[in-house]
Amino acid sequence: FPPQSFKVDKMPRGRSATSILSDSSEMDIDGIAESELAKLQRQFRIMEGDRQAYGTETQNLIRRQLQEIQRLQKEHEELQCSLRVSENNSRRARDVEATQNLRRVLERRDEVEEQLEKERQALAQLDQEIFNMERKLAGQRRGGIVVNLNQKPQPCQTQQSSHTLENKLDRALTRFNKQLAKISGLREELDILHVERNRFQQVYRRLVKELLEIRKETGDVIDQSTSAYDARVEAQYKTVTLNEKAVKDLAQYSVEMQELERVIAHEHRLKTFMSTKNQERADEDSQDANRKHATEDREKRKTESGEESMATLEEAFYRIQSATGEEDLDLLVMKFIE
Repeated sequence: FPPQSFKVDKMPRGRSATSILSDSSEMDIDGIAESELAKLQRQFRIMEGDRQAYGTETQNLIRRQLQEIQRLQKEHEELQCSLRVSENNSRRARDVEATQNLRRVLERRDEVEEQLEKERQALAQLDQEIFNMERKLAGQRRGGIVVNLNQKPQPCQTQQSSHTLENKLDRALTRFNKQLAKISGLREELDILHVERNRFQQVYRRLVKELLEIRKETGDVIDQSTSAYDARVEAQYKTVTLNEKAVKDLAQYSVEMQELERVIAHEHRLKTFMSTKNQERADEDSQDANRKHATEDREKRKTESGEESMATLEEAFYRIQSATGEEDLDLLVMKFIE
């Protein structure tokens, strides 16, 4: 019996070790599952923050580019409007006025030069007439002297001819002086026209310079418009690219989120399964322990009842032996059977 008692005492220690190992394994699995779950949740929060930050940055970039495009378009429209107003009002009016002034100055110059040429011709004709008269008068005087030497003088006729020629000479000189005065006036007017022409040329050069500047500004505006259009196209392309990238990132994020949710669900199911298995194992261990205790109790009761039955049999055997006087047990049993 002592060995049996020793064996019965050893079994509970074996169950305690198994229970300890089961509890330790369950704690390790729970710790690993919770660690993985916390890690996945942390990654999920980081990815969610990155997605929100990227979405905000993308929206801000798109908004800034759209504002820049609108500003460039507005500036382009204002420059185009200013250019049209400048071309339609100021430049055209000044060009028309300058052209008309130039035409009037040129026409007046041609008229003055033509009139001056006529006066020169008239002056030359008067010079020729004066020269002819003076020569004729000198010839008549010389002829009169010769006649006076050869024949009697005729004072009345000579005096009348001289008076006539002097009158003609005075009239010619008067006309000559008038023509000189007129020519002097025309020269002054021509000088004024020259001054006006120089002034007009200065204005014309200034207008040409302004026209070149306007054309340069127009070219700059066109270049700016082209650059703005190119920037707009590039911004639209970047916007489309960013939108496509945002859609792809969102799709990838959704896939990663689904994968994370699947992993989290799998870890949760695994944790639940392990908890259930550990609980079942604990229940089985508890049931095994209960059954073992029940078996040991039955064995113990059987052992105790066996000891009591042996004592009862020995007592009955002694009684039968004393009654029959037979000491041989086998022989006594044979007689009892018969």
